[in-house]
Amino acid sequence: MPSIPISSAAGYLGVFFLLVGFFLIAAGTGILKIEKITVTIGRRTWVLGLLCALAGIVFLSVDVRSTENPAPTPTPSSAGTQPEVEFDPTHQAVLVYKVIVNVANVYTEPDTTSSVIETANMDQVVEVLNMQEDWLLVTYLIGTVRTTGWMELGSLEIVR
Repeated sequence: MPSIPISSAAGYLGVFFLLVGFFLIAAGTGILKIEKITVTIGRRTWVLGLLCALAGIVFLSVDVRSTENPAPTPTPSSAGTQPEVEFDPTHQAVLVYKVIVNVANVYTEPDTTSSVIETANMDQVVEVLNMQEDWLLVTYLIGTVRTTGWMELGSLEIVR
């Protein structure tokens, strides 16, 4: 049976209210009868059980939604003064290309009118992080400086 991802106090409160609610519904309708615990059978008890169960569902749904959509992790910038390029950190570099023109511009956005971060020389090997039409979001390392930006597909050739 899969586990329920509870990661906050709201989730634990939700489980508590849900269990109490189900108990009150069962006891109020006469389905469950425990001699050591006195619970009055009637509408007031099962309505209170419904309210507790609804509160539990609300608390649990808030907690489960917060674990489904975690906050994005910050990405390190490639160099101190270069403009940053945003990319989804869940993408993994799967394709490797090399520059086949003498000089290829690396842009901040997939558009030739955007700012040029730097230029990559011929035979520079780059890893592809994302694709958008005729543009590739690439990353590469020169010395100790990692650069990430957009390059036109026409200036690259697939290596592997």
